[in-house]
Amino acid sequence: MSLLIIKQESENYLNANITTVAIKWKNTSVFTLNSVNLTQAEIDALTVYIEPSVIPIEAPRELLSDANGVNYKAFFQVNIFIKSNGGTGNAYTIASAIDGLFRDMKINDVVYEQVDTL
Repeated sequence: MSLLIIKQESENYLNANITTVAIKWKNTSVFTLNSVNLTQAEIDALTVYIEPSVIPIEAPRELLSDANGVNYKAFFQVNIFIKSNGGTGNAYTIASAIDGLFRDMKINDVVYEQVDTL
Protein backbone atom coordinates (compact mmCIF):
# COMPACT_ATOMS: atom_id res chain seq x y z
CA MET A 1 0.00 0.00 0.00
CA SER A 2 1.32 3.44 -0.90
CA LEU A 3 0.87 6.90 0.56
CA LEU A 4 -1.38 7.67 -2.41
CA ILE A 5 -3.70 4.81 -1.43
CA ILE A 6 -3.76 6.02 2.18
CA LYS A 7 -4.65 9.51 0.92
CA GLN A 8 -7.35 8.31 -1.48
CA GLU A 9 -9.01 5.91 0.96
CA SER A 10 -8.99 8.46 3.78
CA GLU A 11 -10.29 11.35 1.67
CA ASN A 12 -12.96 9.21 0.00
CA TYR A 13 -14.19 7.94 3.36
CA LEU A 14 -14.25 11.45 4.82
CA ASN A 15 -16.05 12.84 1.76
CA ALA A 16 -18.68 10.08 1.83
CA ASN A 17 -19.39 10.41 5.55
CA ILE A 18 -19.12 14.14 6.31
CA THR A 19 -22.02 15.58 4.34
CA THR A 20 -22.96 18.68 6.33
CA VAL A 21 -19.59 20.48 6.43
CA ALA A 22 -17.78 21.85 3.38
CA ILE A 23 -14.42 20.30 2.53
CA LYS A 24 -11.56 22.31 1.05
CA TRP A 25 -9.21 19.99 -0.80
CA LYS A 26 -5.55 20.54 0.08
CA ASN A 27 -3.44 22.58 -2.39
CA THR A 28 -6.48 23.39 -4.54
CA SER A 29 -9.15 26.07 -4.64
CA VAL A 30 -11.88 23.40 -4.74
CA PHE A 31 -14.52 23.26 -2.00
CA THR A 32 -17.19 20.57 -1.95
CA LEU A 33 -20.27 19.98 0.15
CA ASN A 34 -21.90 16.55 -0.01
CA SER A 35 -19.60 15.77 -3.00
CA VAL A 36 -20.81 18.79 -5.00
CA ASN A 37 -18.41 21.58 -6.00
CA LEU A 38 -19.30 24.93 -4.46
CA THR A 39 -19.57 28.19 -6.41
CA GLN A 40 -17.51 31.21 -5.41
CA ALA A 41 -20.59 32.81 -3.82
CA GLU A 42 -21.18 29.66 -1.73
CA ILE A 43 -17.52 29.58 -0.70
CA ASP A 44 -17.65 33.25 0.33
CA ALA A 45 -20.72 32.52 2.50
CA LEU A 46 -19.08 29.63 4.41
CA THR A 47 -18.72 30.02 8.17
CA VAL A 48 -16.98 26.67 8.66
CA TYR A 49 -15.08 24.16 6.56
CA ILE A 50 -12.55 21.36 6.98
CA GLU A 51 -9.33 20.67 5.11
CA PRO A 52 -7.82 17.16 5.11
CA SER A 53 -4.18 16.41 4.39
CA VAL A 54 -1.83 13.45 4.54
CA ILE A 55 1.53 13.86 6.24
CA PRO A 56 4.00 11.01 5.61
CA ILE A 57 5.75 9.68 8.72
CA GLU A 58 7.82 6.67 7.73
CA ALA A 59 8.03 3.78 5.33
CA PRO A 60 10.13 1.03 6.92
CA ARG A 61 10.80 -2.32 5.27
CA GLU A 62 9.10 -5.31 6.87
CA LEU A 63 10.71 -8.72 7.18
CA LEU A 64 7.43 -10.59 6.72
CA SER A 65 5.01 -8.79 4.46
CA ASP A 66 3.36 -8.68 1.07
CA ALA A 67 5.27 -8.38 -2.19
CA ASN A 68 5.95 -4.67 -1.65
CA GLY A 69 7.66 -5.14 1.71
CA VAL A 70 7.07 -1.55 2.84
CA ASN A 71 4.77 -0.47 5.66
CA TYR A 72 3.73 3.12 5.01
CA LYS A 73 2.67 5.24 7.95
CA ALA A 74 1.13 8.70 7.78
CA PHE A 75 -0.90 11.23 9.70
CA PHE A 76 -4.31 11.92 8.21
CA GLN A 77 -4.90 15.40 9.57
CA VAL A 78 -8.19 17.28 9.28
CA ASN A 79 -8.05 20.98 10.09
CA ILE A 80 -11.26 22.78 11.06
CA PHE A 81 -11.65 26.41 10.04
CA ILE A 82 -14.29 28.63 11.67
CA LYS A 83 -15.03 32.20 10.60
CA SER A 84 -13.83 34.84 13.09
CA ASN A 85 -16.21 35.41 15.98
CA GLY A 86 -18.06 32.20 15.06
CA GLY A 87 -17.42 30.54 18.43
CA THR A 88 -15.80 27.17 19.01
CA GLY A 89 -18.85 25.03 19.78
CA ASN A 90 -19.29 23.93 16.17
CA ALA A 91 -15.59 23.03 15.95
CA TYR A 92 -15.96 20.65 18.91
CA THR A 93 -19.00 19.02 17.29
CA ILE A 94 -17.13 18.53 14.00
CA ALA A 95 -14.01 17.24 15.78
CA SER A 96 -16.10 14.71 17.68
CA ALA A 97 -17.77 13.51 14.47
CA ILE A 98 -14.42 13.07 12.71
CA ASP A 99 -12.97 11.34 15.77
CA GLY A 100 -15.83 8.84 15.79
CA LEU A 101 -15.61 8.36 12.04
CA PHE A 102 -12.01 7.12 12.06
CA ARG A 103 -11.63 5.59 15.54
CA ASP A 104 -10.82 1.85 15.39
CA MET A 105 -11.43 1.76 11.64
CA LYS A 106 -9.98 -0.31 8.85
CA ILE A 107 -10.92 0.90 5.40
CA ASN A 108 -9.82 -1.60 2.79
CA ASP A 109 -6.12 -2.03 3.68
CA VAL A 110 -5.76 1.27 5.56
CA VAL A 111 -5.70 0.80 9.34
CA TYR A 112 -6.29 3.78 11.63
CA GLU A 113 -4.24 2.88 14.69
CA GLN A 114 -4.76 6.02 16.71
CA VAL A 115 -7.11 9.01 16.64
CA ASP A 116 -6.16 12.21 18.44
CA THR A 117 -8.07 15.46 18.69
CA LEU A 118 -5.83 18.45 19.31
